[in-house]
Amino acid sequence: MICENEIKSAYLYYYFRVNRDEIVSHAIGGAQPNLSKQLIEKLMIIEPVFEIMQKHPFVQILKKRESLTRQNSTLEKLKELLLSKMTKVVVEEELIN
Repeated sequence: MICENEIKSAYLYYYFRVNRDEIVSHAIGGAQPNLSKQLIEKLMIIEPVFEIMQKHPFVQILKKRESLTRQNSTLEKLKELLLSKMTKVVVEEELIN
């Protein structure tokens, strides 16, 4: 979706997260239900006055969340690297003994 600005984009993100179950209930299909472009376009989305949206920290919250997600990913990669190196050291020590 293309939004006019970052604030409206952040608002839409939260709108879809909060209303996810309701939106997904309209999905069409058998084994793998589908949300078509037409279905999404027909959604009635309440859009608050822009001045009110500007007062809410939508954008700052999303940026912080993105930052924390990236940090989490980096830490997970470091953990895997350390565990693999530790395993290698343990195996080498067992071979020596």
